[in-house]
Amino acid sequence: ESYHLYAIEINPFFDQDDEKADDPSSPPPAQPRNLIKDPNMTCGIGFVGGIQMWTSSESPRHIFVSTSEIGPYAMFWDISRVNIDTAELSLVEKNIMSSKWGMIRVVIITLIARILSLCCIKIRPPGVPIQWFPDDQLLFRGRMEVNFLDLGASFCARSRKNGKWKTLHACSFEDTNLQLVGSSGGSGTARMEFSSNGGDQVDIHLCAFKTGGKTSDTTTYDRFNVNTGQYLKRVAGGNAKSDITGFVAHPETGRAQFVYYEWEKIMLEVIPGTDSDTVDWRKTGLEDDIQYIRSYFQPSMTFQIVSRANSDDAWVLFAENDTGASMFKGSPSAYFLFTRSTISARQAHGSSFEAKRNMELIFPSRPE
Repeated sequence: ESYHLYAIEINPFFDQDDEKADDPSSPPPAQPRNLIKDPNMTCGIGFVGGIQMWTSSESPRHIFVSTSEIGPYAMFWDISRVNIDTAELSLVEKNIMSSKWGMIRVVIITLIARILSLCCIKIRPPGVPIQWFPDDQLLFRGRMEVNFLDLGASFCARSRKNGKWKTLHACSFEDTNLQLVGSSGGSGTARMEFSSNGGDQVDIHLCAFKTGGKTSDTTTYDRFNVNTGQYLKRVAGGNAKSDITGFVAHPETGRAQFVYYEWEKIMLEVIPGTDSDTVDWRKTGLEDDIQYIRSYFQPSMTFQIVSRANSDDAWVLFAENDTGASMFKGSPSAYFLFTRSTISARQAHGSSFEAKRNMELIFPSRPE
């Protein structure tokens, strides 16, 4: 499939009522506008990989998106910036495979590397980016690459100082966990998260990483120094029974705060040390929030965080059970609203904070 990017102004929908709709002098409803002018271009989603589209509060009228002029079979993406108002598209990062001569160069060098490998001479062919990752200022400083010699995967990043790509981890095709690139468009779980304000650390969701003399059989989330390439610590993962199957990020900072595992049932785990991303007035921990939610549901039930308010005081949850449940109005699944706040009380030695949490059913789904 080929994907295009559309924009629509939503404000008129909220200003119209039945009377205005019958008024011939009222403006017509807003119509979607195609921001991709080239009919042969596809964007955002390929046949594998994650969704590659980003917005920024500092530049709200621009969208950064992966683009390819090859068409619906794209896997090797450029990164472009699209102006929402004018549909003007400008190139931000160019993939070596997005031009004919680039393709020829990769094929020739890979062929030479193959011939020399038969003579026990090893050279590294150029890596080809298959997914890009920006930092918090939308500078694209991370990418996942594949080389055509052995189809191995590499996780690369660059600092702001010299802009030179550094391979932080590489693995063979046999050791590559294909969930990172996904089995279909938009399903990949690969992730790179750079420290804020141009910092020199990056957290990477990767596979087959060796620590303590042992290579993990499941995917992990690990921290590296971008400048030196040094491994720093394990952030999350290393679950012996499950890969990391997803992330939940803070609604404003975009930093991952939870990871999902899936073994027999979906499990949610808080990433240690991410409470600092919460707003100042909330002095309670994420672990306490998750414990409150778990205690609300029965042990056989599972839940996922669907969305969070920017203020982070309200979450929409999707909960499931193997069979219909009374708290789901007889349905095997339902949506719930989790809200939280803190109450401040002055004491002789300072202020204390009391957490107030609440759960309520929004509506059941899939009624039996």
